[in-house]
Amino acid sequence: MWFVIVPLAAIAFAVAILYAVRAASRRAEEISETTANAMAFMDDCESRVLTLVSDPANKDHSQRLNTLHEQIKFSDKTGTTEIDWKVEAVLTRLELALSSPGGEDANEVINEATALFNRRKAEIRVSKQGKF
Repeated sequence: MWFVIVPLAAIAFAVAILYAVRAASRRAEEISETTANAMAFMDDCESRVLTLVSDPANKDHSQRLNTLHEQIKFSDKTGTTEIDWKVEAVLTRLELALSSPGGEDANEVINEATALFNRRKAEIRVSKQGKF
């Protein structure tokens, strides 16, 4: 009788361990995918602002754009926030404001973008408090 119970218990224990390892692996994969998406988003934002900085037509705003670029470049790129869609929208507005002279005031849009990135930085810092 023991010859049957001990191997079955060992198999059940092994299956439980394999299930736990597989669940942990899936969670790590999800976190990795989320981090990769967040980094791709921030890299896209950085490259969009760098394109604006390097455009000679924007030399009147180059110092403020360079400050915005530095803010994005050195920000935490691994987190996501609820305002990421607003960040993308304000960068699109910034590109439009700088490309069309009769459009929206570029200084106001740069101020808004800077404020959004400061808010994003604060939200990410709060979301990571207590985490390793």
